[in-house]
Amino acid sequence: MKLNKREFARYQEYWKNSKFLAEREKEELISISNLFLKRVEENGDEVEEVVLLFPEDTSNLNALRRFAETMSAMVTVRTEGGAKVHGWFLNDKIQVE
Repeated sequence: MKLNKREFARYQEYWKNSKFLAEREKEELISISNLFLKRVEENGDEVEEVVLLFPEDTSNLNALRRFAETMSAMVTVRTEGGAKVHGWFLNDKIQVE
């Protein structure tokens, strides 16, 4: 699935201007979203194979989980420790058997 960059930019703009988030939360969400966007672009704008890792990509698990929740992604525990975020936009996909 291709990332809708216009819609994604709306999320980033919301985080930047939110009165409900502390400045640190805003910075962390923007940082994670910029990393996600970079990886998506490196993957030809496709989101399926993009993975974010804790603690390699961010030291703030709560911010990573919040980003994953917003992007309807899965957070799974890795056997070697840490967490993996994948399966982006699961609520937007329809499975047919």
